[in-house]
Amino acid sequence: RYALAGDYVATKSFGGATVWNTLTWTATAPGSTSLAIASRVYVDTSTGWTEWITHTTSPATLTHPDGEAIQVKAAFTSAGVNTPELDAFEVTYEESVYLYLPVMLKN
Repeated sequence: RYALAGDYVATKSFGGATVWNTLTWTATAPGSTSLAIASRVYVDTSTGWTEWITHTTSPATLTHPDGEAIQVKAAFTSAGVNTPELDAFEVTYEESVYLYLPVMLKN
């Protein structure tokens, strides 16, 4: 028999502002099971974590604000006979790059 419910949470920290693009996953959910995928973002120390957003189709466009870290949660449910399987997931993103140039003043 399988457990009736369980969550898996993966966290990836980037340490700087990151633009989130898409979340893609592959999974199998046989009869009497379900798998829900959600994500949230750690924006910064003053804002903290956003609310979880549940995604229903893969690929999903991520609408989170720019942030320093992302969490992806897979919520598994079962009647105990079968279990859903998460094969893989991928988050696409762009790291923000800040370029600071010296200021040159001419007299």
